[in-house]
Amino acid sequence: MHFVKKAVLIVAVMAICTAVPAFAGNTVKIGVIDFQKALKVSAAGQAFQKKIEKEGRKMEANLKEKNNEIDEIANQLDRGASVMDEDKRLEKQRDIEIKKYDYQTLSKKYQSKLRQMQSNSLAKIQKDMVAIVEKIGKEGGYTLILDKNAVVYNPGGVDITDELVKKYDKVFDGKLE
Repeated sequence: MHFVKKAVLIVAVMAICTAVPAFAGNTVKIGVIDFQKALKVSAAGQAFQKKIEKEGRKMEANLKEKNNEIDEIANQLDRGASVMDEDKRLEKQRDIEIKKYDYQTLSKKYQSKLRQMQSNSLAKIQKDMVAIVEKIGKEGGYTLILDKNAVVYNPGGVDITDELVKKYDKVFDGKLE
């Protein structure tokens, strides 16, 4: 399926390359953007990565604390099971089960929260970058600008990722949401 998309894209690019000069009399100027690289090296991308890592570490520490609580109750149960009365032992087992359930629920909540943070931040960065790419395209006289992942071959001269990163870093306000 991925190959089919690339093949269709190549045919479209070839059609544009042959049709545009025939009608416009201009040369075709095609640029390529590597959004993954731009995200990795831009100030916004780095801020995004730090934000996600910081939040992830905080969540991980909280989950580790909850897991330690479960382990402590389980150890108490193991150490004292032979001298505990039945009601006390059942209570400890219920506590363990409740805490395990709470742990799993919290873990899922954290995963969902991280995915939502990633989605929101990436959507903003991508929206901002696309606007800059459009501006670069207009100012640079590009006929077409493609994502590097959609291109089979591109000589280094058509890659305008560095220009995108420079322009985006100038306008990045430090806010990811």
